[in-house]
Amino acid sequence: MSEKIKIMVIRESVRESWLIDGGTFLMCLAVMVISRFMESPAMGWFGGILLFLGIFVRFSSKQKKFFTISEARVELDRIEKSL
Repeated sequence: MSEKIKIMVIRESVRESWLIDGGTFLMCLAVMVISRFMESPAMGWFGGILLFLGIFVRFSSKQKKFFTISEARVELDRIEKSL
């Protein structure tokens, strides 16, 4: 498999983007809150590291390419012809 896998995002609304980011933040926050109740500093550190990794990945991902519907059709036709 020498071909690189492509994921085409045809439409992602601002609301959907905020929901994804909010879910990531809440997951990290939940790990840190649970660590406080369990009195586990290691788990708190793990939650903090997850939070910073999530922020880093979100703002460093420049590979996401958005297509209009017509651009997506052209790209899908090109991929189908190569199969």
